[in-house]
Amino acid sequence: MSLQLVKDLIRQHNLTGTAQEIADALNAKTETVTNDELYTVAGIIKELGPDMARSVIAAFEAVTQTDPLLKAAYYKITSTGISFADPDTVATLEQLKTAGVFTQEQVDAMKSIGFKKKSKWELAAGDGAVIDANTVAAALNDNPTLSRQVIVSALRQESGTRITLVIPELADGKPSGNRQTFVWRTGQPLPDDPVVSQVISSINQAMSAIEV
Repeated sequence: MSLQLVKDLIRQHNLTGTAQEIADALNAKTETVTNDELYTVAGIIKELGPDMARSVIAAFEAVTQTDPLLKAAYYKITSTGISFADPDTVATLEQLKTAGVFTQEQVDAMKSIGFKKKSKWELAAGDGAVIDANTVAAALNDNPTLSRQVIVSALRQESGTRITLVIPELADGKPSGNRQTFVWRTGQPLPDDPVVSQVISSINQAMSAIEV
């Protein structure tokens, strides 16, 4: 397992606290993922378990005796399958709950098929994945290798010269979010940083040799 992945998630979600608290936050099923897969009776049993599946299928079957539209939906369940994430399906379930056909528990169970709750860690590492506090602690104690880049742009024209220095910090080769930016134009004082000031002076002197 890459500790860099753990560090990236901690940084991405701005997680703080102890290793256990961060692990709990990464494992908490707080992310909703739409599941458009079509489900038949067999799939519903697999998702809800035999008892809940038996109750919702029986309720579906009973109401089809009086509603031809629901009969068509029930036919799909027994043949090609239906998507529990489809807006029309969700609306129908809510209507049937209001009509007393389904309980809130049954509707929530069916909607959970179409809208899966997953953890931040599962989205990064795969379904069913769990991260422990020891791994988080290792990532927190894994000090990154810091380095810097120097990005220079210079523009010289009749009105004067503009030199820009951008110095981004890298942590393990990736931008850490920290950076320094220095901009100098003809007629302005040089930056207080003596090294940067010398670099800008050298660049300006070299560019002055080019006629514009």
